[in-house]
Amino acid sequence: MVGYQPLPTQDNTQESPTISRTTISQKVWSPLFRTCTQQATQKKKLKLWLLGTCIFLCGGFWVLVYSKQSTLITPKLHKIHRYFLAKYTGDLSHISTLHPIDEAKLNSTFHPMIEKNYHVINNTCTHPINKVGFSKTHKTASSALQNILFRYGKEYNWTFALYEDGSQLGPPYNQYKLDEPFQSSWLDNLYWKPMVQQQGGYNAFAVHANWNKNEVAKILGKEAAYITILRNPVDQFESMYSYMKFEKHYNKTLDQFVDDIIRNEIFLPRVNSYLGRNQQFWDLGRKPRDTRTEEQVITAIQEIEKEFDLVLIAEDMESSLVLLSQVLCWPLNHFTTLQVNTRKKSHQIPMSDEVREILKEWLWQDEMLYTYFKQVLDRRKQNYGIEILESKVGELKKMNEQVKKVCVEGISNNEELSSEFKPWSNDIIGYKINESVAWCKYYGMVENRFIDFLRNTQRIRYQDWMLDQPEQEDETN
Repeated sequence: MVGYQPLPTQDNTQESPTISRTTISQKVWSPLFRTCTQQATQKKKLKLWLLGTCIFLCGGFWVLVYSKQSTLITPKLHKIHRYFLAKYTGDLSHISTLHPIDEAKLNSTFHPMIEKNYHVINNTCTHPINKVGFSKTHKTASSALQNILFRYGKEYNWTFALYEDGSQLGPPYNQYKLDEPFQSSWLDNLYWKPMVQQQGGYNAFAVHANWNKNEVAKILGKEAAYITILRNPVDQFESMYSYMKFEKHYNKTLDQFVDDIIRNEIFLPRVNSYLGRNQQFWDLGRKPRDTRTEEQVITAIQEIEKEFDLVLIAEDMESSLVLLSQVLCWPLNHFTTLQVNTRKKSHQIPMSDEVREILKEWLWQDEMLYTYFKQVLDRRKQNYGIEILESKVGELKKMNEQVKKVCVEGISNNEELSSEFKPWSNDIIGYKINESVAWCKYYGMVENRFIDFLRNTQRIRYQDWMLDQPEQEDETN
């Protein structure tokens, strides 16, 4: 009989196989980690590739849209671009749609406004104005008006709102970038400010700036008169296109600009960030978004009308100056002038009637502005009295002829002129001035040199003012 035999037992001395943490990490987690890392890297690369492609396409699209060779882009593409700008920015001001003006409707709107505001005849003045705020618009004969103010200010020791160097009043970090409304605080750090404060403010604001009436009033103080000048918008744009070298900037003649840009409703940013379409509204502190509709334009015109005591019209300069002599209460002989900063005829761009009409419809906001204030000037001439006005215009013309006879020895090649009389561009007429007559030089002095002269005069006056100030007692013990 076979006895009971127990089952064999496992030899406890023989170790069973085990999987260490290192082995698990090498065989399980490492491949999994590598797989995940590779997938993440691939996704990252994909995202970067997609982002780069998007940036490339968008950037390329944007460059092409704003390219000087923008006619390579179809008008349809530009319209798509404008649609997205309008959709995502809410700004329709960039759209270049032509806008024919109904002159009959416009006159029916303007007539009651003029009747309401200019029915009172007042040709009297009590005392000369010694503070003037002048919004110097671009290419509107504004340099001739500025020269009048400079000469008057020189004679009466006026203090002009100027930086310690330069010739414009844009922001201090770049005074020539006129895309920000003027701020009085920009003049806070000028060393002659204590003298200005003691005399009750500056006497004149008369250089290029982006107009801001409230801020200008802060630096002039009370009893200032405010003026500006406008010009036919088509002629103003042509002058600016030539003078500012838009042809070189856009690589297009004016006719090509009209055909390629305006007709196709292509948006282009402003040259140097502030020069372009409807420049006169821009110079007066109104941005495109403020004048999208006729209603907005009329509102802007009404606001501008309240800001100025007189708006001169370049095409009726003598009559405008006669009215200005009454507003400022200055003798008429102070309004004599030469045609300064005027282009030579050879550099004026001829325009067909068709081009003029297209530009008129494209510049319709400035056209409304100009039309209104031209009608206002006509009404003010009637109020002044046409006969006496014509008599005064005749006097002014004779005085201008006398100034030219005494002071101008001839029209000179600009290269032959001294720096005081040499225009910055050879496109501009340069006068050979009779320097044997002391006062003649100030009629022919170019803008930048006249500004330097006035600034140096102010420095000397400030130094004299400092010497007259009482010495402060030493409070230290």
